[in-house]
Amino acid sequence: MKKNPVLAAVVFMTAMEAVGCNRSPKGAAVRPSTPALTAEQCQAIEVAKRFVVENGYTDSPPSRDASRIDRELGEGGMPMELLMRIRQGALKRHPYGLNPGTPPDTSGWTVVFEQTPEFLARPSVRDRPDRGPWSRGRGVLVRPTASGLETSMVHIDLILDRTAVRLPSEQETASACAAVAR
Repeated sequence: MKKNPVLAAVVFMTAMEAVGCNRSPKGAAVRPSTPALTAEQCQAIEVAKRFVVENGYTDSPPSRDASRIDRELGEGGMPMELLMRIRQGALKRHPYGLNPGTPPDTSGWTVVFEQTPEFLARPSVRDRPDRGPWSRGRGVLVRPTASGLETSMVHIDLILDRTAVRLPSEQETASACAAVAR
């Protein structure tokens, strides 16, 4: 039987899409087109961006108001100064993408942020046995409640290739959200 390389490539790409991978057969990242975003998604993006800055995950100064800092599982008794030093520069400021909610309640959006190369190079992160070869990020869950939007950090690393909606550059995302607001 003669092999058809075009058919093989189509089958491969279909299988990769089915498992949520956004990679070409040669492993190069596929550049996302600007997705059609909803007003709810744009709001989730803005709220999550503010959350990662205020909570000290980016290279920007965190909130000075300790009551606005959301502690993750296992951070309860940690002094605030140490907590901010550990978090500082862990995530890029612009979100990588979006996933719908998280189980068991899938309302809202998980806004995924890529971990920075500097954070990944830290020995405490680099030498963890569970790291694996995948590009990872962290997610901010933005969920509607009766009193507004609730935000919290998802307490596990997320594999970036499994992100449902891949966001383009910060400028293109802002343009897409501005178009929704009109």
